[in-house]
Amino acid sequence: MIFFLFYTQSFLKTIKRSLTFLFLLTAILANAQDSAPPVKIAIVGLTHGHARLVFRFLDSDKVKIVGITEPNKTLVNRFKKKHNLSDSLFFNTIEDVLLFSKPDGVAVFTSTKQHLEVVEKCALKGIDVMVEKPIAVNLKDAETMQQLAIKHNINVVTNYETTWHPSVIEAQKIVFEKNSIGKLRKIIFHHGNNGTTRGRGADYFFEWLTDPIKNGGGAIMDFGCYGANITTWLNKGEKPVSVYAVTNQYKPELYPKVDDDALIVLEYPEYQSILMASWNWAIPRKDIEIYGSKGFVKVEDSEHLNYSYLPDKKNIKESFNAIGYPINEPFGFFADVIRGKKIEPFSQASIENNLIVMEILDAARKSAKTGKKVNFK
Repeated sequence: MIFFLFYTQSFLKTIKRSLTFLFLLTAILANAQDSAPPVKIAIVGLTHGHARLVFRFLDSDKVKIVGITEPNKTLVNRFKKKHNLSDSLFFNTIEDVLLFSKPDGVAVFTSTKQHLEVVEKCALKGIDVMVEKPIAVNLKDAETMQQLAIKHNINVVTNYETTWHPSVIEAQKIVFEKNSIGKLRKIIFHHGNNGTTRGRGADYFFEWLTDPIKNGGGAIMDFGCYGANITTWLNKGEKPVSVYAVTNQYKPELYPKVDDDALIVLEYPEYQSILMASWNWAIPRKDIEIYGSKGFVKVEDSEHLNYSYLPDKKNIKESFNAIGYPINEPFGFFADVIRGKKIEPFSQASIENNLIVMEILDAARKSAKTGKKVNFK
């Protein structure tokens, strides 16, 4: 009996010491992660309108910008002056910035058509890449990017502004995790603005955004991708049964080569997703209406939503003011991906999701051209 008690006490002490060690090890690893040096990021291209957001992260504890390349010297000088950037940050070519700045990852702010070229050059050096939405101008390019990512073991991340909206994240929890509004019946996306025009520093953005080769289309690509991306995330990668689209040119004098308004209808077995993408909204819009058999959720903007469902039928409004990682922090997310964070399959940033987005957009452009519904396999 004495032997048994002694053995039991010794065993418990061993367990206690082991748990204490594991606790300390976990704390040390967490602290090491927090105190890790910033991830080195190179910037390829400055012609995208979102490029201006990059320089908020010059002094970030997660990201350090080590190099920039942009062939347009006038644009380079504009950014140097506005953000007080050193000449030493700038390189003449993609090859130079990869060779001499030795980045851990590359953020791309070129035309959409150039995404493939950048991924090709980064993949050969094993460097992760983050591109602005959409991932490519067509499915073929996107599939090539995926093949390169697999072959060279890199991540290709697609950044959407809406990925970081706390209201969108909360809507997903209400609809799918809590199942509060019953069976999904209809999602309606309103995405767009009053159009990009020349002047106000947007000339270089306008030049490729309104080019059918460099952008793949007009509003259908620029804003149609958001709804396709969010729908694919919400339904965990389910593809639509069919796609039907109509495009219009309401301002041919501004956009002679591309559409400025698009309506895309995605049919699923039990619900519809309707994407209303336009450069003709009176004000910028990124709002969503989600309807179910028992209620609805409306995402009013990045920080506000309201919802109502049976049996209460009470209209509830919520606001989200928290801004910071992981909300509204694409570069922090990219830094974590570079350090080994796994991207959830079919999440908004994932390559699996964005291949389906391109399949949808390819079908939408075909439908708009032929006037016929495109059936998916």
